[in-house]
Amino acid sequence: MTNLFENCSYHSSYEPYFLDCTNATDPCYLIQYVDTIEVIIYWLNLVIPFILLTTGLFLNAYYLTVLLPNFIQMNDM
Repeated sequence: MTNLFENCSYHSSYEPYFLDCTNATDPCYLIQYVDTIEVIIYWLNLVIPFILLTTGLFLNAYYLTVLLPNFIQMNDM
């Protein structure tokens, strides 16, 4: 069996996983598309948790500054 990606100008590290694909009209474009999607997923897995962590830290700090004076006043009564 010949390599499906042997005539491609772009080679990806994901090629061995797709060697058995037979329903591909343009495998060179598709393997480049898979590589692009993997890069996007990699960066989204870094950015989204960082945004959520930063938002949570700011909200916790805000609620601490709002509720701490009320808590101190409750203890003074």
